[in-house]
Amino acid sequence: MRLSLFRSVNDPREFGFTADAAGNNLPADYAPWERFDDAALAVDGILAPLMSSEHVAQVVQRDGFYIMLIAAVADDTKTYIFASETHTAVSGFTSDPAGDNLPADYAPWRPVSGRRAKPIARKTDAIAEVVKRDGFFLLSGKTTRNR
Repeated sequence: MRLSLFRSVNDPREFGFTADAAGNNLPADYAPWERFDDAALAVDGILAPLMSSEHVAQVVQRDGFYIMLIAAVADDTKTYIFASETHTAVSGFTSDPAGDNLPADYAPWRPVSGRRAKPIARKTDAIAEVVKRDGFFLLSGKTTRNR
């Protein structure tokens, strides 16, 4: 399933993933929506790994869309995203800005936003809730391994 990515014009922190290329099925609460183009996505370290995420695809298949707010967590707990350098389809979310608690099976890990990890989710986001409970969360798209 090919996903399209949109950003809310009214709240630019809100992003919507959908299989509808026009974004017509995205919630009206955050409308209007503008397409987040592939060029911007290619350089965006936060959203790019989610486009091939199995979790996001499953939610889109079930609900028609996936909404994500990119912001700091209200209770001062922050969620950081890292990419596995050995498994290209695996992203790790963690509350540790160094990523030291991410599974060694997929190491080495690098912050997807460049040299420094940046916070990405809020308390009500499902990923942030899992990170708060378990310490980390892994997203995996296609099984690909770098060697």
